[in-house]
Amino acid sequence: MTTVQNSHIRNGLLAALAPDDLALLAPHLREVLLLPGDLLHQPGEKIEQVYFLQNGIVSLMAVLEEGTSVETVSIGREGAIGTIEGFGSLHAFTSARVQLPGSALRMPGPMFRRMLDDSAKLKESINHYHMSVMAHVQQITACNALHDLISRLSRVLLLSADRCADDIQLSQEALAEMLGVRRSSVTTAATMLRDTGAIDYRRAVIKVLDREKLQEMVCECYSTIRRAIDMGFIGARAVSRRELSSLQARL
Repeated sequence: MTTVQNSHIRNGLLAALAPDDLALLAPHLREVLLLPGDLLHQPGEKIEQVYFLQNGIVSLMAVLEEGTSVETVSIGREGAIGTIEGFGSLHAFTSARVQLPGSALRMPGPMFRRMLDDSAKLKESINHYHMSVMAHVQQITACNALHDLISRLSRVLLLSADRCADDIQLSQEALAEMLGVRRSSVTTAATMLRDTGAIDYRRAVIKVLDREKLQEMVCECYSTIRRAIDMGFIGARAVSRRELSSLQARL
């Protein structure tokens, strides 16, 4: 775990903050590794830490009593986990599970809450980010209810490739859990995508070969979610079109 300097910040939410707000947070950020399967919090637990992702992907999973789960939203280096703690000492409703390895800038939840109390502008920025996450959650809810599995799998793969390059280290078991379906269903859908030449897969690594073909398979939810992510940047402060393009390229 190491102290972070501003020049090492690769998180989109932090990068979009006004300089004085970033200066409030930076001294309290420590870089930590995220490994597949790590749980950053579980349902019912008090949220103790805030994680600004540098890379990798974390899924917020709704977990039912019998143990089954489904992804409600995925967070990459555009966002953060645990920021709701800034608005009160709260307990988690979901499981925050690392799906793709990476790192995050972590700070204690109580300290983050004090920073928000000290800066109305920072609190407003985080509120805008929460609005973009809510839009993401709502779109995934509609997608899971209304769209076929190939469209939904294409959405997950495109969003993962946007965040972590075209070699995606996700097993079919993990994809099945994220999508709330059986592994055999993911195998069938992935085989169909491979047969089109859009992807290839072996040993828990999926490679995007042809983004255009994958985009032909995906539903409208992919572009809607991308707009929701951009909305989080624009809400953080008055981001110019050039800055937004730069942030999008980094993500």
